Amino acid sequence: MSHSFKKPLLNPVTITLLYVVSGVVWIAYSDRLLASMIDDIELMARIQTYKGWVYVLVTGMLLYLLIRLYSSRIRKTGNELRRSELKYRNLVDHSGYAILLFTRNLNIDYCSPVITKILGFDSHELSDGKSIGDFLHLDHHQVLADAVGKFGTAGQKRITLEMQWRKKAAGWVWTECILSEFNGTDKDSDHLLMLQLRDISSIRELYRQAEQSHKKFENLFQNAPVGFHINGPDKKITEINQAGLDILGYTRDEIVNRKSWTDFISTDQHALFEKRWEKIFRTGSLSDARYTVKTKNGDLVEVVKNARLLQDGSTGDFIILSNVVDVTSKNRAEELLKESETRYRFLFKSNPLPMWIYDKHTFAFIDVNDMAVEKYGYTRDEFLSMTIKDIRPEEDVPVLLQSYRKQENLHNAGIWRHTRKDGTVFQVEIIANPLVLNGREVEIVLAYDVSEKIKAETELRESEGKFRKLAETIDAVVVIYKGENFVFVNKGTERITGYTADELKTMKFWEVVHPDHQKITRENGLARQLGEEVEKSYDFKIVRKDGEVRWLSFSASAIMFEGEKAAIGTGFDITDRKMAELKISELNRDLERRVRERTSELEAVNAELEAFSYSVSHDLMAPLRGIDGFSQALLEQYDNKLDDTGRNYLTRIRSGTQKMGSLIDELLKLSRITRADMQMQDVDITAMAEQVMDDLVRSEPDRKVEFSCDDNIMIYGDRGLMKVVLANLLGNAWKFTSRKEQAEIKVKRLQNGADGFMVHDNGAGFNMQYYSKLFSPFQRLHKSSEFEGTGIGLATVLRVIKKHGGTIEAVSVIDAGSTFTVKLPAGHTAPGFN
Repeated sequence: MSHSFKKPLLNPVTITLLYVVSGVVWIAYSDRLLASMIDDIELMARIQTYKGWVYVLVTGMLLYLLIRLYSSRIRKTGNELRRSELKYRNLVDHSGYAILLFTRNLNIDYCSPVITKILGFDSHELSDGKSIGDFLHLDHHQVLADAVGKFGTAGQKRITLEMQWRKKAAGWVWTECILSEFNGTDKDSDHLLMLQLRDISSIRELYRQAEQSHKKFENLFQNAPVGFHINGPDKKITEINQAGLDILGYTRDEIVNRKSWTDFISTDQHALFEKRWEKIFRTGSLSDARYTVKTKNGDLVEVVKNARLLQDGSTGDFIILSNVVDVTSKNRAEELLKESETRYRFLFKSNPLPMWIYDKHTFAFIDVNDMAVEKYGYTRDEFLSMTIKDIRPEEDVPVLLQSYRKQENLHNAGIWRHTRKDGTVFQVEIIANPLVLNGREVEIVLAYDVSEKIKAETELRESEGKFRKLAETIDAVVVIYKGENFVFVNKGTERITGYTADELKTMKFWEVVHPDHQKITRENGLARQLGEEVEKSYDFKIVRKDGEVRWLSFSASAIMFEGEKAAIGTGFDITDRKMAELKISELNRDLERRVRERTSELEAVNAELEAFSYSVSHDLMAPLRGIDGFSQALLEQYDNKLDDTGRNYLTRIRSGTQKMGSLIDELLKLSRITRADMQMQDVDITAMAEQVMDDLVRSEPDRKVEFSCDDNIMIYGDRGLMKVVLANLLGNAWKFTSRKEQAEIKVKRLQNGADGFMVHDNGAGFNMQYYSKLFSPFQRLHKSSEFEGTGIGLATVLRVIKKHGGTIEAVSVIDAGSTFTVKLPAGHTAPGFN
């Protein structure tokens, strides 16, 4: 509440002047008026006396009225001033601000009582010649000094600061300080400054909490496992978290303030988005809105979006906070769950073992599969009216109930006896798992008929007994080793090795093996137990306890022994056999030495024979040429002196000598082929065959022969020798088709890509009964009168093919032709290749 004070009507100077002027006017004009009206001096004197007293009386009354008026005004002003001061003090003492007056050197002149509420000090403790620096935090001394300095230089009238002050009870308090100049009523107050202090600790705490809350929200927003984004009123995305970026595949800079939600959804969803946008502004929220969004890399992602309308506290604008969840994997999981349920139902119904579900509290069957119906003989409806107690013998039911009362683990409950509908009892192994089905505690059970298994185990135990009995009586090594150690040895092992069973069980299984064979025996033994494929049977040496070396023929196989992987081995002492083999080996080595010596001798003899044959062939050619020449001379020079008989004799002599010359030439060729070194290279059989046929056609141009050859028949061999082969084979085909009106000669490649070729003709053929003579020298299967020849050609061909490491075969039908097949080693494997 404010008060206004009325100004005095006239100030003292004005009143004095008015009094003087009115007095002068009164005296001057009243005397003149009296002088004009009264002539009597005495009367005038008395009237003037009365006039003076009247003036005094009037002026006195006026003065009294003035004094009374001013006194009343002064009292009223004083009262109002005191009331105003009281109200001001009351306002200052009870306001939220403490008033602190201080000099420019920071000495405190006055402080209001409110300071006690803020700092705990009373006004006397603060204003008793103390400095502000005694109570202000050291960090803010310079801040206050700088602010005070601004009042003298920058013309500042009001400065707001936030500073910490020391509290009397220890600690510090934050205050808002408003610094201003203080205008007092005395001269001293003109040099004072005023601080208005307000405790803002709670406000700062609220700000701190708000900042923490903002940071928590920001952290939650940015690190949320689901996508969050904020849309402004213009639908643009103004903020988005990392999960949202991961869903869309964009960077923050590519989205924020650049894109809206419609940029990620298909155009056919835009109208739906607009309706949902309006709904958010109408209802304030949106739930389970499904969209198909397109990511940056083009993938389509199914998402569910929830949104809420909020108001920005700083701008007042409405914003929309949305979370987006990628439900592509969830949808897939739901599909997989449905598939899993379908598979589960299929596995349950179609399982080859009996299965059922029963209530854990009532033991009643809830469901059974087809195999349970088949194995137990009950129908499905009968099962569903029964409990699991009904499929057990009566004497076993108390044991079942006791197991449940003890809360025993029945998930793998071992062997139980069950009964079929026909009363037969059989043994089953139970496997059960708890489930919650439609709010009921149930168990799903799989029952495995182990009657045959138990029977087999019994038979196995009997078999093991027989095995032990056999192993103890057989005169051979029988051992079982697991890992590196023997776990079973028989008496035969003790006899053959010289060690006792207890001694062997402390040894590694390879330690009885001779050092020459320890490595392979150890590797095979360990690998065999791991299921690897290793040699099952092999021979090795052992060292007996007395140091004697013996040979064993050993066989081993992997087995399961006491539930663990192991191996069983049997061995027979073959030392005598090995000694005999050693003796035979020595005899073989001696025989091989003798064979090498004999072979060397034979090779020398063959060389001499070849040299002799070559020499004889050359020596025979000279007289033959002489006989043939002289016979020709007799026929030419003495023809008229000879009769027909003489001429016939000479002609036959010449024919014989020429035939013998041809035989010698063929022998020379055969000899050269035997001695010649081969130059191995790729040979084009196609081109070579065509060249040989051209030569044959030129020799008899009038013959009609249809010749064909496959393209690109290539072999690896000696070019010159292979030409000898083709010349003989094609020459024979040419010769033996001479009596055919339409002769055919073919050269073909072998099937399946093998190296070699075939030569086929439709000529005279030969009798396969004499096949063994076909490639022998000087052996002919046709008369000379039918087809001429020496009988050396095919022998030469065989020699060339064998020299290449190949084979030649022939197939023939009389009057239908022959086929010769040449097979050579593949690639560069021929013997002549070096």
